[in-house]
Amino acid sequence: EWDRGRRQLYLTEETRRIVDLGAEAPDMDALLAHLRGEDRRRLEAALEQALERHASFDLELQGQRGDGRVFWIRIIGEVEPGNHASTRVAGTLQDITERKQAEETLRVQARTDPLTGILNRDAILAELDARLHDPAQARVAVLYIDLDRFKMVNDVLGHGAGDDLLVRTGQRIAQAIGTEGLLARFGGDEFLVLCDGADHE
Repeated sequence: EWDRGRRQLYLTEETRRIVDLGAEAPDMDALLAHLRGEDRRRLEAALEQALERHASFDLELQGQRGDGRVFWIRIIGEVEPGNHASTRVAGTLQDITERKQAEETLRVQARTDPLTGILNRDAILAELDARLHDPAQARVAVLYIDLDRFKMVNDVLGHGAGDDLLVRTGQRIAQAIGTEGLLARFGGDEFLVLCDGADHE
């Protein structure tokens, strides 16, 4: 519960633990200081609008504890009912860090080739599509690389050796392009490199 008029913030022990606030009496500035810049501004704006319009809000925000660990919280709040001149906002704060980490893991997995750890076909095609639709990035070079006689490696030495060859090939291409382009496994023994062609025609 936050009382803007008295500049007082009332938090449960669990809330203090989640956002890493000590035992001292916290104020809204202390809570905001634990949020990343953009999310700090979002919460400030939501609180202001809630008080002005007598409305509620529901936000998911990212912050950082004193030890550097990142956390995610969901804050639901509303102005104290019944008094239109109220300066008090009450609500709940929930730790959603595990859910957000799971979502990020799924997002990364959806864009990553599980064998080589580089981008997959869908991710590189989405990136290419985005660049071609942006006039500032539309000049690109696409390099298509495949391995000759890869089937022979699999047939003679086994799939383990073939997988090892693909991983090492991905590493060598990545080392060769450095930060000059994006690398993806396009499928089977095929790799794609996407480079910015604006400065180096």
